[in-house]
Amino acid sequence: MKNKFAMIVMAAMIGVSMTACSSGSSSDASTAITVIEEPIPDSTAEAASEATTMAGGNVMSDSAASASSVSDTTQATTVTGKAGDGCAMHTMEIITDAGDDLYIAIDDNTDTSGTTGIVVGNSYSVTYTTDAAGNMTAVSIADAQ
Repeated sequence: MKNKFAMIVMAAMIGVSMTACSSGSSSDASTAITVIEEPIPDSTAEAASEATTMAGGNVMSDSAASASSVSDTTQATTVTGKAGDGCAMHTMEIITDAGDDLYIAIDDNTDTSGTTGIVVGNSYSVTYTTDAAGNMTAVSIADAQ
């Protein structure tokens, strides 16, 4: 008898705790969800057409981009200094012997055959070009003599 009573009390407590845990009224369960659908371009040509329309009809090809960046470059400049803490995979911070702090991009065309790697604090000779926007790109990096 005690076991049956304990089971009934336990079932009642579970029911009470379940009721206490459920929150809100029955209207919460009927919340409407609005789905907004936007069309996806059917083809690459359609996407390109939309991009051209958004750009005002001006289309820039890869050859035009590379031609403009090549024509923007000026004469190469060479500096000597120490690699700073701002060095990363494709960026070299060099603190020149004159005290200037330069951030120079390193790309796939940069000649790094004159060095075994860039180590912060070591001295290097860096030849770089500057484009019209002032961005510097390394032409070559070599250990300073």
